[in-house]
Amino acid sequence: MSTGDTAPPGDAPTGTTSLTAKSTKTGRFLGLQWWQGVGAIAGIAGTIAAVIAISNDPEAAADPSRSQQPDQSVSITGGQNCVGNGNNNTVICAAAAEKIGAVELDAFGPINRVFYAGTPDRLPTPPPYPPGEESMHCDEWREWFDTDPHVYTLGDGFRVNLSGGANDLVVITDVRVKIFKKTPAQPGTTILCNLGGGSNAGVALTVDTLSQVTTAVPFDEGEEFKIPPGSLQMGLNDSGFMSASIAIRSDDGFLYEGQLQISALINGTKKSIEWGSPQRPFRWISDPDGRFLKDDGSEYGWDPEKVQWIQGVNLGDMGQ
Repeated sequence: MSTGDTAPPGDAPTGTTSLTAKSTKTGRFLGLQWWQGVGAIAGIAGTIAAVIAISNDPEAAADPSRSQQPDQSVSITGGQNCVGNGNNNTVICAAAAEKIGAVELDAFGPINRVFYAGTPDRLPTPPPYPPGEESMHCDEWREWFDTDPHVYTLGDGFRVNLSGGANDLVVITDVRVKIFKKTPAQPGTTILCNLGGGSNAGVALTVDTLSQVTTAVPFDEGEEFKIPPGSLQMGLNDSGFMSASIAIRSDDGFLYEGQLQISALINGTKKSIEWGSPQRPFRWISDPDGRFLKDDGSEYGWDPEKVQWIQGVNLGDMGQ
């Protein structure tokens, strides 16, 4: 294994983010907090009303003790979502917005071909896919790709999705790869299972296993930054959905087994997402020049009618 792209000891994510709530000044009235100011006015008004009532009530004048009875007004305390209107207030407390922040990983995003480490005659019979999916059936083969030790992706099929409401704060603090195994690639077979490909994610993340550096490039701005110390954030009045593609760049011409690691904070709570394990690693090939993973018409596709692998197959013609 090359030492250049071996993850450092204790490969746990090191990026941490501290979230501190911003304080907001509370309005003041009569030199007091607003609820105290309102209470002061209510007390003054109550005193005036009591004096007026005593002067017009002969029974109260005859019995001074009645004017000394405790005030029966009610003090109402509510949170920032509570509003009281008028006399004999009806207090309305709006429910706090539900927190729906989440981070999810799609491990088979925009792939359209995979590398099979073996000759075409060793290709197994793949899982069936529904009629009408001849030109796009990579999804139906996910389990096979994930479990067959001969199948390697290009390492660019990951996508992490962030979602949240106005009261959420969702943060991706670190994305890295831990390598379990690295071997030189040998000529094999390219399997084609989708026409087209590509990603419509809002941010492109690239994990370089040689330097153990992760970079991010937003498609709308194009300014590259590193994660960490940078991060991807969503929430705090910016509700909705955001996705980021993840591509892995490694030593060219090698087959890899490893684990993708994502560190996140969801409303201040740490969350870790891992794809791959020593017992069931995810596999990828580093082949940016196409020496092994072909894109020249020599790929193999499965013909469900002929029940065989066909080289140079046109997926768009099948099923017609």
